[in-house]
Amino acid sequence: TGLAEALDELARVAKRRSVCFVVSDFLFPAEAQVDRFASSLARASRRHDIVGLRVADPGEEALPDSGAPLVIEDPESGASRVLAGGTRARRRYTEIWNAARARVDTAFRGSGCDLVDLRTDGSALAALTRFFRERRRRIHG
Repeated sequence: TGLAEALDELARVAKRRSVCFVVSDFLFPAEAQVDRFASSLARASRRHDIVGLRVADPGEEALPDSGAPLVIEDPESGASRVLAGGTRARRRYTEIWNAARARVDTAFRGSGCDLVDLRTDGSALAALTRFFRERRRRIHG
Protein backbone atom coordinates (compact mmCIF):
# COMPACT_ATOMS: atom_id res chain seq x y z
CA THR A 1 0.00 0.00 0.00
CA GLY A 2 1.34 3.44 -0.89
CA LEU A 3 4.75 2.29 -2.15
CA ALA A 4 5.28 5.40 -4.26
CA GLU A 5 4.49 7.62 -1.29
CA ALA A 6 6.82 5.60 0.96
CA LEU A 7 9.68 5.95 -1.54
CA ASP A 8 9.00 9.68 -1.87
CA GLU A 9 9.17 10.00 1.90
CA LEU A 10 12.44 8.02 1.99
CA ALA A 11 13.96 10.35 -0.61
CA ARG A 12 12.75 13.38 1.35
CA VAL A 13 13.83 12.47 4.89
CA ALA A 14 16.80 10.08 4.63
CA LYS A 15 19.76 12.35 3.95
CA ARG A 16 22.53 9.74 4.21
CA ARG A 17 22.86 7.00 1.60
CA SER A 18 21.04 3.90 2.85
CA VAL A 19 20.20 0.39 1.76
CA CYS A 20 16.44 0.00 1.69
CA PHE A 21 14.54 -3.25 1.23
CA VAL A 22 11.01 -2.91 -0.14
CA VAL A 23 8.95 -6.04 0.56
CA SER A 24 5.78 -6.29 -1.51
CA ASP A 25 3.89 -8.31 -4.09
CA PHE A 26 4.18 -5.22 -6.34
CA LEU A 27 0.69 -5.84 -7.69
CA PHE A 28 -0.73 -2.48 -8.68
CA PRO A 29 -4.43 -2.16 -9.54
CA ALA A 30 -3.78 0.30 -12.37
CA GLU A 31 -0.99 0.94 -14.84
CA ALA A 32 -0.83 4.59 -13.74
CA GLN A 33 0.13 3.42 -10.26
CA VAL A 34 3.01 1.40 -11.70
CA ASP A 35 4.19 4.52 -13.54
CA ARG A 36 3.97 6.57 -10.35
CA PHE A 37 5.87 3.87 -8.45
CA ALA A 38 8.55 3.77 -11.19
CA SER A 39 9.05 7.55 -10.95
CA SER A 40 9.34 7.42 -7.17
CA LEU A 41 11.71 4.46 -7.36
CA ALA A 42 13.94 6.30 -9.84
CA ARG A 43 14.02 9.38 -7.61
CA ALA A 44 14.77 7.47 -4.41
CA SER A 45 17.41 5.31 -6.09
CA ARG A 46 19.51 8.36 -6.98
CA ARG A 47 20.61 8.53 -3.35
CA HIS A 48 19.74 5.12 -1.92
CA ASP A 49 20.46 1.50 -2.74
CA ILE A 50 16.98 0.02 -3.07
CA VAL A 51 16.34 -3.72 -3.25
CA GLY A 52 12.86 -4.99 -4.05
CA LEU A 53 11.76 -8.26 -2.48
CA ARG A 54 8.79 -9.40 -4.56
CA VAL A 55 6.68 -11.97 -2.70
CA ALA A 56 4.62 -14.15 -5.04
CA ASP A 57 2.11 -16.89 -4.35
CA PRO A 58 2.01 -19.45 -7.19
CA GLY A 59 -1.74 -19.70 -6.67
CA GLU A 60 -2.10 -16.13 -7.94
CA GLU A 61 -0.16 -16.71 -11.17
CA ALA A 62 -2.92 -18.56 -13.01
CA LEU A 63 -6.66 -19.04 -12.69
CA PRO A 64 -7.87 -22.50 -11.68
CA ASP A 65 -8.73 -24.84 -14.54
CA SER A 66 -12.38 -25.24 -13.51
CA GLY A 67 -14.26 -23.40 -16.23
CA ALA A 68 -16.56 -21.94 -13.57
CA PRO A 69 -16.69 -18.19 -12.83
CA LEU A 70 -14.32 -17.10 -10.09
CA VAL A 71 -14.86 -14.39 -7.47
CA ILE A 72 -11.65 -12.56 -6.55
CA GLU A 73 -11.23 -9.98 -3.81
CA ASP A 74 -8.65 -7.24 -3.42
CA PRO A 75 -7.32 -7.72 0.13
CA GLU A 76 -6.49 -4.03 0.51
CA SER A 77 -9.70 -2.43 -0.73
CA GLY A 78 -12.12 -5.30 -0.13
CA ALA A 79 -13.51 -4.82 -3.65
CA SER A 80 -14.52 -8.03 -5.37
CA ARG A 81 -14.93 -9.01 -9.00
CA VAL A 82 -16.29 -11.99 -10.89
CA LEU A 83 -14.02 -13.39 -13.57
CA ALA A 84 -15.29 -15.67 -16.30
CA GLY A 85 -13.89 -19.18 -16.32
CA GLY A 86 -12.61 -21.12 -19.27
CA THR A 87 -9.48 -21.36 -21.34
CA ARG A 88 -9.71 -17.90 -22.91
CA ALA A 89 -10.16 -16.20 -19.53
CA ARG A 90 -7.25 -18.16 -18.06
CA ARG A 91 -5.02 -17.23 -20.99
CA ARG A 92 -5.98 -13.53 -20.71
CA TYR A 93 -5.39 -13.53 -16.95
CA THR A 94 -1.91 -15.03 -17.49
CA GLU A 95 -1.12 -12.39 -20.12
CA ILE A 96 -2.17 -9.60 -17.74
CA TRP A 97 -0.22 -11.18 -14.87
CA ASN A 98 2.96 -11.48 -16.95
CA ALA A 99 2.63 -7.93 -18.32
CA ALA A 100 2.20 -6.52 -14.81
CA ARG A 101 5.31 -8.36 -13.59
CA ALA A 102 7.26 -7.16 -16.63
CA ARG A 103 6.33 -3.53 -15.89
CA VAL A 104 7.69 -3.89 -12.35
CA ASP A 105 10.84 -5.62 -13.67
CA THR A 106 11.34 -2.70 -16.07
CA ALA A 107 10.87 -0.13 -13.28
CA PHE A 108 13.56 -1.76 -11.15
CA ARG A 109 15.96 -2.33 -14.04
CA GLY A 110 15.43 1.22 -15.32
CA SER A 111 16.27 2.61 -11.89
CA GLY A 112 19.36 0.43 -11.50
CA CYS A 113 17.78 -1.35 -8.53
CA ASP A 114 17.83 -5.04 -7.71
CA LEU A 115 14.65 -7.11 -7.58
CA VAL A 116 14.54 -10.50 -5.87
CA ASP A 117 11.66 -12.90 -6.38
CA LEU A 118 10.54 -14.77 -3.26
CA ARG A 119 7.89 -17.44 -3.70
CA THR A 120 5.64 -18.61 -0.90
CA ASP A 121 6.24 -22.21 -1.98
CA GLY A 122 10.04 -21.85 -1.88
CA SER A 123 12.80 -20.97 0.51
CA ALA A 124 13.26 -17.26 1.08
CA LEU A 125 16.60 -18.03 2.70
CA ALA A 126 17.86 -19.81 -0.43
CA ALA A 127 16.68 -17.00 -2.71
CA LEU A 128 18.25 -14.30 -0.53
CA THR A 129 21.51 -16.23 -0.15
CA ARG A 130 21.72 -16.60 -3.93
CA PHE A 131 20.99 -12.89 -4.38
CA PHE A 132 23.66 -11.74 -1.91
CA ARG A 133 26.26 -14.06 -3.47
CA GLU A 134 25.49 -12.74 -6.96
CA ARG A 135 25.51 -9.18 -5.71
CA ARG A 136 28.87 -9.62 -3.97
CA ARG A 137 30.34 -11.05 -7.19
CA ARG A 138 28.90 -8.18 -9.20
CA ILE A 139 30.27 -5.53 -6.84
CA HIS A 140 33.63 -7.07 -5.94
CA GLY A 141 34.31 -8.92 -9.18
